[in-house]
Amino acid sequence: MDTHKAAIPESIITKARLWSLNQWASECQLLTPEQLTSLLPLVKPQANDPNWKDKLQQLFMQYPLTKSNLEFGKELDAIQILAILHFVKNENKVAANLEKLSSLFIGITPSVFTQILQEASQEELTFLREEAITESIQHNLTMIVTELQNRFAAFCSKLTLKENEIETIDLKEMGTEDITGVHRSMNSFQIEGNDILTLASRALTIAWNTSRLDLIQQLGKIKEFCQKCLIDRIGKIGNKETSSTGLFLLLEKRGDLFYSDTDTNGRINLMQNTSPALEALVKLSVWYIQDYREVGLLPPLKPALEANENVNLKEREQLFLTAEKNLNHLGLKTLLDIKSARIYSKKALMDFINTSKNKF
Repeated sequence: MDTHKAAIPESIITKARLWSLNQWASECQLLTPEQLTSLLPLVKPQANDPNWKDKLQQLFMQYPLTKSNLEFGKELDAIQILAILHFVKNENKVAANLEKLSSLFIGITPSVFTQILQEASQEELTFLREEAITESIQHNLTMIVTELQNRFAAFCSKLTLKENEIETIDLKEMGTEDITGVHRSMNSFQIEGNDILTLASRALTIAWNTSRLDLIQQLGKIKEFCQKCLIDRIGKIGNKETSSTGLFLLLEKRGDLFYSDTDTNGRINLMQNTSPALEALVKLSVWYIQDYREVGLLPPLKPALEANENVNLKEREQLFLTAEKNLNHLGLKTLLDIKSARIYSKKALMDFINTSKNKF
């Protein structure tokens, strides 16, 4: 058991919950450093106390500078640190409190400093840059460099696995939800990559105010590699004006191969994006009248038509025209439309039709 926490009478915390703001100020003057630290859970936004910032300031003010601030700092979360930062920099620029603020950063954990970088406003980043000359901030920056290096290495390993997965993906077995899941996972790489880039960029702006060339170079490299990774390897989905890149281009190439043929010499001939959608459906094993009925492009057929018996040419042409008309109503006029709808299997086609049947 933690003897430090066990030594704090629960009655002090219970009483403190009932103190008014004035009582809090006077009572805190009588508490030991350990007791002051024990009250920190009461002064955060989650405590639903409208005066939590004022009470937090009182705890900070009463905590003695002669006493190590390690324990106090360890118990603070990012929101509390930023609130104290605002107080010291904007309202109470007393030298002793500036010194005490610096010592707080010695005690905070790497995860809290990471959260501070994530949550900090531009004004708060300016405050942190002012503190960058201190050993405590430089220590935290050193820890962040190690964390970002490890995180980026793990990120790149996951990205390589995703690239390999896409290059061997079996599209013909995937429905609409499956393909959407692939796109969702690719988007998650963009989010994670941007998170790493934001952290590296923010840490670098602080490091520029230090004399630590090693920190500046290491954070600069992480930022550069992350930017290159986001642009070249993760990429983005294209539109009418721009082509897809990165993971999205890899997936599109798999789609192009799906809608292709291989000639007798082993050459791959890609189907043109302008090809009629009806031709592209052959790649989904949709050839016959029964197939069009099965996927939902035709209404239920007469028994003779269902069995493909005694169907004259005129009836067949009419049914194919009806199927093509229904495809057009769905916005599927060409192969490009089918690719844009992420249709690479009969199941995906049926999913798409079932969610859009009100259009015909």
